[in-house]
Amino acid sequence: MTPAQESHLRDIKSSFEASVDAKYRKGQAEHGGNLWDRNTLSDIKDEAVDLFTYIHTASEKYNKICLVVHNWRSGHVKPEDALKQLEVLLGFK
Repeated sequence: MTPAQESHLRDIKSSFEASVDAKYRKGQAEHGGNLWDRNTLSDIKDEAVDLFTYIHTASEKYNKICLVVHNWRSGHVKPEDALKQLEVLLGFK
């Protein structure tokens, strides 16, 4: 792998480790008890539905952003209008 790819992988692993630690601790604070004593199959189903919802929503937002950029590049939208649309889509306004 290239140095850039190695760096990217390190960033992913570091982010994942920090996320798992934070999520686990948050879950313990909210639910208490031992995770291994819970009915995790039920939890998995709920999390799968959440994950699909998040992926679908992120995909919709990405497609809308791509459309704004396409419309700007093809001259259908003025740059200032494209910027306003992107700010709304990205939650800046």
